[in-house]
Amino acid sequence: MTHTGSHKIVTRTLLALAAVVGIMGSVLFVAQAASLTSMTLTLSDSEPGATATYDFAWTGSTSAKQGVRLEFCQEASGSCTLPAGDFDSTSASLVSGTFFDAGGWAVDASGNGVIDLSSSVADSQGAITVGISGIVNTGTTSTTEPIVFYVRITTYSDESLTTPLDGESVVASAVIPVISVTGTQDAILQMTVAGATGTVDNSSKSVTGTATATALPFGNFVPLGITSPTPSSRALAQTINVVTNGVTGYTASVQGEANAMTRSGGSETIGYVASDVEWVEGIGGTAGFGVSAEGGHAPASFDTDTNSALEYEPISSSLVIASNSAPTNGADTTVIFRVQVDATTPAGDYSGSVNYTVLPNF
Repeated sequence: MTHTGSHKIVTRTLLALAAVVGIMGSVLFVAQAASLTSMTLTLSDSEPGATATYDFAWTGSTSAKQGVRLEFCQEASGSCTLPAGDFDSTSASLVSGTFFDAGGWAVDASGNGVIDLSSSVADSQGAITVGISGIVNTGTTSTTEPIVFYVRITTYSDESLTTPLDGESVVASAVIPVISVTGTQDAILQMTVAGATGTVDNSSKSVTGTATATALPFGNFVPLGITSPTPSSRALAQTINVVTNGVTGYTASVQGEANAMTRSGGSETIGYVASDVEWVEGIGGTAGFGVSAEGGHAPASFDTDTNSALEYEPISSSLVIASNSAPTNGADTTVIFRVQVDATTPAGDYSGSVNYTVLPNF
């Protein structure tokens, strides 16, 4: 009976030990199988075959860790095939991270497709971000379809990467060929000419007739040398507007004939004013035909005086009356045509012509 009782005691003891061992084994298995969460992988350049920085982020165990293994595969699980094409991780190096940085952790990228990170000093942070540069993406520059790849991540409690802490977890990403985007912008040049009303010459002169896009009808002159009515010049104006996508804008010019106007049926003419003339009205005033411009894209050279009066120019040769040094959606420039004659000018109808030219700078 004594033998039998002893046997029962031994049997119970062994069963109890077996139960304890079973519990311990279960606890150890759960710790080894722990996985990462909130995993992301962002590539600085997702073009196939490009060299990029890989920014990893995950949340894992807060236990002390001294190692991480990153394994690049074509498959999410099972056997691991190295990503295809130009993929190469042997030049990988650390660039940033809240978990560790290049100053505290070593990188072993000697095995292509596997990057081991290790440190002699343990870290217990749970939320991790890691930046690794120098990785050549899977695929090639001639790849035409997106390629998905996977990185299997395991953390270790030791520097030699032998004791897993967070079991293997997988994050996925993809390289995507550059999408070619094309389009054509045609050359644009639009110019409008219209008659203008109101005041001109910095508001010191009212127009004396109605111009159109194709006509400058000055009407009857009121010449110098008479006493009544008071001599005054005739002024008409047009508004020009240029739209262009010329890289360095445009230049618009105006030019008349050799003489501004010629008498119908005769050879008598009305000539041009001298260069840089500030118009003077009344007895002893300015005589001739002159052109000026203001507002919009008018050159500043027309308004360089201190008396708020514009300068008028002859147009026996081409005269720039508007310009812009960049592409433009247009601005209204007022071009002023002004004429005055002397009382000795032979009676008759006088006419001439002017012509605009616009040069876009593509």
